[in-house]
Amino acid sequence: MRIPVIGKIVTKSTVSRFARVLATLVYGGVQILDALELSGIASGNRVFQRSADEVKLNVREGVPIAQAMRDARAFPPVLTHMVAVGEETGDLPRMLNRVSDSLDFEVDNGLRRATALVEPVIVLVMGGFVAFVVLSVLLPIFNAQDVVK
Repeated sequence: MRIPVIGKIVTKSTVSRFARVLATLVYGGVQILDALELSGIASGNRVFQRSADEVKLNVREGVPIAQAMRDARAFPPVLTHMVAVGEETGDLPRMLNRVSDSLDFEVDNGLRRATALVEPVIVLVMGGFVAFVVLSVLLPIFNAQDVVK
């Protein structure tokens, strides 16, 4: 998660998965404590799983979900703000889905940029490999001509 380009993409993807699963579970009527636990597991990241457990404990003590997420310090501000709005309006699943959609869009853009950066490197490596093969075939032919003369 701390790698310069890929880390942001992985973090956004993990948060998006967490928010999407949480939205689905809350919309489906699962209790918020169970939904937080399952979302942490579904995120596929130990940091977010531990943070979700911490949020679960704080929510169990009566702290609002958004405040508990802020206190955990693993969740991005966009998620905590949207959760706060969702809590105030009573439409938490819709807000979580909006965050997830937004983060999915950012992940797609990040992957496109990363791919665009990697493509020239791949072309150069393949060109070097082709040049190596061509020289490996032609150099013995040229050396054989020198021996014949």
